Amino acid sequence: MNIDRIHLRQVLIKAEQKRLIIKTPIFNRINKSGLVHTLDSNESRGRFSDEHYTMLMKDFRNISISLQKSEWKPVLTNTDEPFDEIENPWRSRANLTRDKHWRSRDRKDFNAVYCSVKRRYYSASYWFFALLISNTGIRPSEAARIRHQDIRLVKDGDGTLYTIIVITSLNSKTGRERRIVARDCHKTFERYLIFKQETEYRFNISIKPTDFVFPSVSKNGFYTTPRTSNEYGAICRDKFK
Repeated sequence: MNIDRIHLRQVLIKAEQKRLIIKTPIFNRINKSGLVHTLDSNESRGRFSDEHYTMLMKDFRNISISLQKSEWKPVLTNTDEPFDEIENPWRSRANLTRDKHWRSRDRKDFNAVYCSVKRRYYSASYWFFALLISNTGIRPSEAARIRHQDIRLVKDGDGTLYTIIVITSLNSKTGRERRIVARDCHKTFERYLIFKQETEYRFNISIKPTDFVFPSVSKNGFYTTPRTSNEYGAICRDKFK
């Protein structure tokens, strides 16, 4: 808070020099004693209880299984031809089952969430984003702006595969580029490949290395900009309503 006070005073001093304000106000130094609650270093960040971890991991497993269930995956308009953004896009199972007899048919092969391209993408985003952060320790604000070219699979000298996340200097909070090794080795990259396919389903677009991993779904900046905090709030509301 004292640093913020110093920066604000510098701005106001400059404003006074430019005669934008009459005089710079005086800020008293903030006394932290009794005003700021401190935690031990090993408790400086929020933590889930064991009960919450169990609940989340069960949810993540269910999402992973559901995303890979072939009966619920989107299908190409022409299954004999390769994907094409214009000529042969992906179609959700929900659209394919909406004929005049669909309510009277056996619905065991249908799921309201995972047979919908949009709703399964929300679940996939929640699943991949949360596990990406938990297995790499990167900041949510940094994870939200990574691009496909920033996620890499590398092999070390003894043949072990690792997932590397590159946080560029433009994306980093500190302004310095760094590389982070996922603690679950290659599994983060395997989840990335699943999520990348879900992104193709959702946007019906050929993904380029420079595209954002978590693109916006809003009308303004659709796919071309990173997702906003409001959009992540919408994911949470859809998931936990």
